[in-house]
Amino acid sequence: MSWHQKYLETLAEGIGYLWSTSHFADATILVGNKRFRCHRAVLAAMSPHFDVTFNTGMRDNPDGVLTLLNIDVTTFDSILSFMYTGKDVVCAENAESLLR
Repeated sequence: MSWHQKYLETLAEGIGYLWSTSHFADATILVGNKRFRCHRAVLAAMSPHFDVTFNTGMRDNPDGVLTLLNIDVTTFDSILSFMYTGKDVVCAENAESLLR
């Protein structure tokens, strides 16, 4: 394994660890009645939508809670799983909702 591959593996493991433990989480995403503790840097790095949201809309939101509408808990959980672990989360049952 090259040093670069080892670096990427270590980084991915570290980000997965942060997600599973919520260490240093600095934002809460509210979907339905579930709160997801997240890391703004990870979400912004993985999604232009969150990058813009955290750079503009969250300035007036000191409690760090972002409410998402029009998405179900299971779909958002799958999206976070992909963002934090890189694991394939798409299946026949969720493909359409993930595309939305």
